[in-house]
Amino acid sequence: MFNDTIFNVIQVDGSKISFRDVKRLDINSEFLGVPPEKLMEAAGKGVAEEIKKRVDGGKVVVLVGTGNNGGDGLVAARHLSEMGFDVEVILAKGDVKTPLARRNLDALPPAVKVLKYGGPEWLKKEIEGADVLVDALLGVGLSGFLREPYEEIVSVANDFKGLKVSVDVPSGIAAFHYFHPDLTVTFHNIKREMIGVGVKKKCGEIVVKDIGIPEEADLYTGPGELALFPPTPKKGHKGDGGVVMVVGGGPYTGAPILSSLAAIRGGADLVFLAVPDGVYPMLAGRVPEIITIPLPTRSGRGLRLDNAAYWEVRKRSLLHKIGGILVGPGAGRDEETLSFMEGIIELRMAGPLVVDADGIEALSRMVERGFRFVAWDKVVVTPHRGEYNKLADALGESKDLEPIDMAKMLNATILLKGPEDVIASPYKVRYNRTGNPAMTVGGTGDLLSGLTVALLTRDMTSFDAASLAAYSLGLIGDKVFREKGYSLTPSDILNSYFIPADPRGYVELARELEG
Repeated sequence: MFNDTIFNVIQVDGSKISFRDVKRLDINSEFLGVPPEKLMEAAGKGVAEEIKKRVDGGKVVVLVGTGNNGGDGLVAARHLSEMGFDVEVILAKGDVKTPLARRNLDALPPAVKVLKYGGPEWLKKEIEGADVLVDALLGVGLSGFLREPYEEIVSVANDFKGLKVSVDVPSGIAAFHYFHPDLTVTFHNIKREMIGVGVKKKCGEIVVKDIGIPEEADLYTGPGELALFPPTPKKGHKGDGGVVMVVGGGPYTGAPILSSLAAIRGGADLVFLAVPDGVYPMLAGRVPEIITIPLPTRSGRGLRLDNAAYWEVRKRSLLHKIGGILVGPGAGRDEETLSFMEGIIELRMAGPLVVDADGIEALSRMVERGFRFVAWDKVVVTPHRGEYNKLADALGESKDLEPIDMAKMLNATILLKGPEDVIASPYKVRYNRTGNPAMTVGGTGDLLSGLTVALLTRDMTSFDAASLAAYSLGLIGDKVFREKGYSLTPSDILNSYFIPADPRGYVELARELEG
C-alpha cells in the first residue's frame, strides 16, 4: 500500500535463552523456593561429572573469576577433588566477590590448592602438564570486551593442549576475543550468544545440564522479568532510553494519553503523541512530558486520519529518530482511519511496533489479504479475546487457535489479555498471573500497550517486553487493588507504577502481595 522500504532483518533465535534470561531464571527460581546455592551446587557437580566421563584422573586447573560463574567452578573443583583428581584453583583477581562464591571458596577441601593469578608467564608454567583446564572466569556476566587480567589469561589458556572446558558459556564469547573450549557444559538451555556461525569453534561440544530450575520459573512471569530490562548507560544521553511515538486519538482522546503516559513510566526518554489536527488543540500541552504532534486531515473531517497523515508520520519518524511506534489507541474505525493505520503497520512491518485497539481491526483486514510481519522479535500485537477471535478469523482459523500458532502465522509476538495473560512468540509461550478483576476497567489495556512499546524501544525482544509489561502492570495493579478495591482507575495504577533500578526490585512487593 504505502510501503517502499526494503528490509534486511536479522531475527533472534527465540528457542534459546539470552544472558539476561539466566538472571531472570535465577530470581524466579529463588522466588519459587529454590535457593541460588542449590542451583550452583547442581551446576558445579554437573561440570565435574562431565569431566569425569572424559578424563580418568590427573590434574585439573580451574580458572576462577570473581562472580557466580567462578562459584560454579569452585563447586566443580570440590567435586573433582572428591573424585580423586589433583585440583588446583587459580583466582583471576586474587579473590571472589559474591557471597555465594565466597562460601564455596571457603568450602574447598585442604587437598585443593588455591593460588592467585601471577601473570601470563606464571600461568603458562602452572597449567603446563595439566590434563584439564576449566574456564570459570566470566560466564554470562560479561558485557563488552575482555579486560585485564582476563584477556591475557584467555590468551594463555587458548594454547593449552589438554581438555579445555567452559562453565555455562565460554568466557568472552560475546566479544571478539574469547576462550576456545573443547567442551562447554551449559545449564538449563543453550544461550543465544552460543549459536550461529562457527558454533563448534566457539563452544566445542555442548552438553546441557538440568540444574533444578523449576519449569514454572520459565513458564510463568515473575519478579525476575525485571532482569530483562536494559538500564540506560551510565553515560547515556537524551534518547538513549528510547524514543516512542503513539499514533491514535480522534473520536477517543483518553486512550492515547494513557498510553503515552505509560510509555514515559516504562522508561522511554521521549514520547511523541501524533493525533488528528481536529483534537490537537484539546491535547497539546495537556501533559507537559508528552510532545503532541498534529496530523493533517481533510477539511471538515478533523478526526479522520488519511493518506496525508501517513506521510506526516513517516516524515516525523525519520526527523525525530522514532525507535518504536504504538498504533491504534482511540483512533476509531472510520474507513479512512483504518486505511491510514494499515499504512503505518506496513511501514513498520519489521518493527519496533505495537498494534493495539483499533489498530488490530486494521491489521485484521491486512491479514485477510495475506499480510505478515517481517520480524517477530520486534512486533507485539495486544488483543483482548474479541480482537483475538477477529484475527483468528482473518487467518481462516477458529477462535480455538493457540496463541503460539497465531504468532507463527503472523510472525509476531502475541500478548493475549485476559484473567491469565498469554504471551506467545513463534517459539515459546509464557503466562502472566498478576492482575485482578478490577483491572477490567477501561484504560488498563492502553497502559499495557504503552508500557510494551517503551520496553520494546529499549532494545528488548518483543517477547521479553511483553512479559515484563504484563507482569509489572499486573503487580502494581494488585498493589492498588489492595488499597482501593474496585474503585481503582488506570490513573491510580499509573501513579503507583515504577521500574526499580535493582533487578530484584519486585521480589519484596510480590512476596508481600502473595502473603
